[in-house]
Amino acid sequence: MELSVVVTIYNAEKSLPELTERLVKVCSGLTETFEIIYVDDRSPDNSWMVLCYLSEQFSTVKSIRFNRNFGQHTAISAGLHQACGQYVVMMDGDLQDEPEIIEKLYRKIKKENSQIIYVRRIDRKDDSSKKLSSLLYNYIFSKLSGIKSDPKIGTYRIMTKKVVDSFCQFPEVNKYIGGVFYWMNFTPSYLDAEHKERKYGKSNYTLRKMIKLATNGIVSYSNKPLTLSIYFGLICSILSFLMGLIFIFRKIVYDISITGYSSIIVSIYFLSGIVLMVLGVIGKYIAMIYEQSRSRPEYLIEETLNIKNDEAGKTTHYR
Repeated sequence: MELSVVVTIYNAEKSLPELTERLVKVCSGLTETFEIIYVDDRSPDNSWMVLCYLSEQFSTVKSIRFNRNFGQHTAISAGLHQACGQYVVMMDGDLQDEPEIIEKLYRKIKKENSQIIYVRRIDRKDDSSKKLSSLLYNYIFSKLSGIKSDPKIGTYRIMTKKVVDSFCQFPEVNKYIGGVFYWMNFTPSYLDAEHKERKYGKSNYTLRKMIKLATNGIVSYSNKPLTLSIYFGLICSILSFLMGLIFIFRKIVYDISITGYSSIIVSIYFLSGIVLMVLGVIGKYIAMIYEQSRSRPEYLIEETLNIKNDEAGKTTHYR
């Protein structure tokens, strides 16, 4: 297999026919041996029914359906475990990243002998709230995790089989794709490409999902939150000690009595909030350890299409 294209699907029933037609046209112009792997993250719409039809029409279209929603990053992991190509493309299924860019990526990686090439989006065609939340997410994640996160770079990329094999060695249950690729440290190249308007539906990444994704990524690849909580607790202790000294000084020098309970109540609530916040940070790390220690599968597959019996074992390679 020369080329594999891994596409994560969620609520994409309207875009799938056009996406498949364009992918087949591009890939068939590059090589005779290619596969398009769709991973349906248990879409609530009719995406799977559309994939059933497309898999009948095109033997090169392989489809995987989870038995419940596991998230985009887990879907990417399942697709990469299944990919057999010497070169593997990762992309979203919303058509904002044009399938025709694959030709440029393929020729560039063959010419430069690179291991991985990222598509850098020019002038993102998202609404202002999505751009703002993305910038905020990338800034906070970069500062707390130590991983450089560029908001112009999304899922779209091409990589060699060596990179994919390295990725499949990671045993984490809750993989953060950006962190894994950063940790592997393959020297990247970049391809600038135009970002298109969304033709069908809307983004499924809500602010809550982005916060959860950022939290998992930060906890998985950095202990900075724990260090910051120590510094924060130390600063609060120093401030409390200085306030105590000021009250004693005012009493001794100026005979000013400390009256009322307001300051005490405010201090108690403030310090209690800090304690609960620090415990929450520690609890998040413990929860991640607990999730990993249970050794549950990363994902479960309900159904596959156009995947041979000897290949189906790869889809159960959870860990």
